[in-house]
Amino acid sequence: MLSGITHKPPIAIDRLSGMYFFPVESPLRKACTWIAHSHVLEVEKLDNHLTRLVFKNGRDLVLEISYATIINQLYRTAQYRYLLSNKMEHILEASQYVAESKWHRQHR
Repeated sequence: MLSGITHKPPIAIDRLSGMYFFPVESPLRKACTWIAHSHVLEVEKLDNHLTRLVFKNGRDLVLEISYATIINQLYRTAQYRYLLSNKMEHILEASQYVAESKWHRQHR
């Protein structure tokens, strides 16, 4: 596993367009809510187990989950985005090297 996150792991829907989502509870539950990481504008603690998310489009969502849990999920998703981006850069660099090597061998 790339990030080592095993509990409520984020997912990449489309890395190129920045579509990363994180669950607010166990993804095994049918009622699990998934949040688009890049759409979260603001997180507001309402009380110990109530948190309000404000999205870039102005809409908001109140969740029965602690502020600390949401912040943790946001940070974990950001870390996952970073790790996946770096991993893809290394793969692309390596594939470019392989392609150049093949081209040079074929055109000697």
